[in-house]
Amino acid sequence: MIKAIRSNSFLFIPLLLSLLFFLRKGIQYAILGSYIPLLVIALFVVLMSITIRANATLFLYLSRIWAGVLIVWSLIRIGIAVVNYATTTFDEYHLSNQFGTSGILISALMLAIGITMIRNARTKRIKAW
Repeated sequence: MIKAIRSNSFLFIPLLLSLLFFLRKGIQYAILGSYIPLLVIALFVVLMSITIRANATLFLYLSRIWAGVLIVWSLIRIGIAVVNYATTTFDEYHLSNQFGTSGILISALMLAIGITMIRNARTKRIKAW
């Protein structure tokens, strides 16, 4: 498995970065009292860790699903930020932080990660399972 990760770093590094980002977000929301985001990301991490060893095709399918979710999530956030910028700014700190400059940068990074994962989650590129 380590050989597979090393030989396919263009898939595994973006996947790991995105999962760690959302795991951190899930922990933040759990501290605030909402456990659903943490449960969803934990479920996805468990599914990915099971399929990475058992079935390469299913792992690639889950990777493409995760990449699609990242792309949709990023585009929605960027769209909300553009609408917010074009109309008025949010008065609440949390909302202005989520859709301000740092939020747009995070969304753009996640969009790039999603596109990279889609491009590299093909069966012919996975080696040494």
